[in-house]
Amino acid sequence: YKLNNNILTDNIFWGDINGPTYVYLEITRRCNCKCEFCQVNDAINKDIDINMYKYIIKQLQEINCFEIRLGGGEPLLSNKLEEILKLSKGLSIWICTNGIELNKDTCEILKKYGVVGVRVSLDSLNKELHNKIRHNKMAFDKAIEGMKNAKEEGLTVCLSMTIGAHNVNEIERVKEFANKNDYKFLTHF
Repeated sequence: YKLNNNILTDNIFWGDINGPTYVYLEITRRCNCKCEFCQVNDAINKDIDINMYKYIIKQLQEINCFEIRLGGGEPLLSNKLEEILKLSKGLSIWICTNGIELNKDTCEILKKYGVVGVRVSLDSLNKELHNKIRHNKMAFDKAIEGMKNAKEEGLTVCLSMTIGAHNVNEIERVKEFANKNDYKFLTHF
């Protein structure tokens, strides 16, 4: 597969550089949640082939990609995370995570390799609802703790909320929570 800069529709100029704004890469199928809306089948339970990742990153650098967002599954569960971060040097790197693995040690590693920030999923400020959606009884507490750890390490924290009938009435409340804690806020419908 060969990337073609001319067919990417989300291009933007960064000074004298013309390239895609960002690319989202799923680096693992591993996950510690079973979210109701997720399309990832973790039965495969494997990480991206590192040679394929090298190939993709080389092409992204050639077409002046500005940012990569590493996701999955849960990217912090990838056995190849540190190697992937090393290979991604020179790009703006974001981690898209449920926050469960964002302990202090992990946040130090992310900062060490130049990760700009984390996009942490938080679908409700109601702990029971968030945990039910994620099918993990620790999801809410760990996400809250993970966001604090990331912020303390100097990473930008972006709270990411997937909207559905179950939580649409919470958008403003979650947004206020994000603002109060100096987190950025995103919604997905």
